[in-house]
Amino acid sequence: MRAEVYPYAAQQGSEWVGILDGKPFAGYEGIVGSSLIVSTDGTRLAYIAKKGKLLVVVDGKPDPIYEQLGDGSLLFRPDGRHVAYVAQIGGKRSVAVDGQQGPTYDGIMAGSPVFSPDSQHLAYEAVQGDKGLVVVDGKSPRSSAVKVSRLGWALWRSSRPSIRSSRCAA
Repeated sequence: MRAEVYPYAAQQGSEWVGILDGKPFAGYEGIVGSSLIVSTDGTRLAYIAKKGKLLVVVDGKPDPIYEQLGDGSLLFRPDGRHVAYVAQIGGKRSVAVDGQQGPTYDGIMAGSPVFSPDSQHLAYEAVQGDKGLVVVDGKSPRSSAVKVSRLGWALWRSSRPSIRSSRCAA
């Protein structure tokens, strides 16, 4: 079992880099300091960086650039294989997994998204017009084979790491 590792952001010249286990990753104009997260096995690093607008960087590789990213929404799947976050595209919100944008909605609720503890499913609360809905694996519950009870949803949410405010180091 690996010892605990702590990610951090540091300035190198005019750029900011994310560092894990002493290894620096790609440099950017700024890094949202509270966004640095490490996979449960301690081998992967993800964070929100600034390059004009905002983007997520996973293991040093940039995802697409977005207008905005959901504060505190960045997370690894419990098995560490995938990363998800909330992104804003043209005034709409979407949950992206590994840089692939999902369906867009008027809003995605705070505390979303969450992965199931067994890493098999991704769920989030979305708002479309005046309706709130729970989206599981990119589909509304009516069209999904996975049914999420209110209790199950509450348990998923309680297993989510705490949400922190974000500040950009730049």
